[in-house]
Amino acid sequence: LGPTLCVALSPDGGMVASAADDMTVCLWDAASGHAVRRLRRHDGRDGCKCERKRNRSCKAVGHSDVVTSVAFARDGRLATASLDASCLVWNASTG
Repeated sequence: LGPTLCVALSPDGGMVASAADDMTVCLWDAASGHAVRRLRRHDGRDGCKCERKRNRSCKAVGHSDVVTSVAFARDGRLATASLDASCLVWNASTG
C-alpha cells in the first residue's frame, strides 16, 4: 500500500476505508485494525468473476490514478474519487 491520503469511518463504526496514492482503497476492521479487503483496478485477469457469471468479458473497473477521497453512505456503500476524474461507488461488503 502507498501513503494514505484520506480515511473514512463507516456509519456503524465497524469499518474504516483508507485511500492511497497507489490507486487503491483498503477496507479495515475498525475493532481489530486488520485489513479486510482491497479495492483496486482490475481488467478481468487475476481471477475476476464480476462478468463471468453472465458469460461476458470483464471490463476495466477501478481508478487509474491516485485515489483522493473516500466517503461511506448511510447504507454502507463506499464512494471514491480519483485524480483520473472519476467517482465510483463500491459495495463495501463485496468490493
